[in-house]
Amino acid sequence: MGLTRTIKRIFFGFDDGVQKRGIEERGDLDAEYYQGLHDKNSAYQTNNWLVDQQQLMTLIAGKTVLELGCGNGRFTSKAAETAAQVYGVDWARSPQFDDSPENVTFIQADALTATLPSADVACSGDVLEHFKPEDVPGLVKKLHNCATVNYHVIACYDDKHSHLTVMPKEWWLGQFAAHDPKYRLLNDGSEKRAIAIVSNA
Repeated sequence: MGLTRTIKRIFFGFDDGVQKRGIEERGDLDAEYYQGLHDKNSAYQTNNWLVDQQQLMTLIAGKTVLELGCGNGRFTSKAAETAAQVYGVDWARSPQFDDSPENVTFIQADALTATLPSADVACSGDVLEHFKPEDVPGLVKKLHNCATVNYHVIACYDDKHSHLTVMPKEWWLGQFAAHDPKYRLLNDGSEKRAIAIVSNA
């Protein structure tokens, strides 16, 4: 933990909600945990990996879009500028969603048990690795079945607090390719982190 963060926590009561721990100790991650991150963690309040994905932005124009794990709503708001309808699904509601455009619908639900809305494009950024390995195949199948086009940006590294499935790019591609051989990795080598960009577009 850095000195600045330590000072903020001890002297100013700052709590960003992140608890560093090994993967085997992360069995209690639930909607309440992620709600705390949305409420307190500056990274969760500002980051969204899909906002800068230009190929995805081209795909969604005039379409119905489902963003799984929509977090702070930055992508849903940007997508709403050109998409016909945007569904943001997350099991915690970010305060930022209070100012969403009219063509954005927020759905608070557990993606593993809920019926996802049908869409032209299903996407996610920094989301799928937050599910347990045994839950990934069923969730990937659900995403594949609910949309014609899928586009997912997936972290392939341990964030030290909430990534539950840490696997290489090729493993993630295999999860999707099991449903359609058109899925491929769109990584161009310019990524700053170990991530997989998987799509059948």
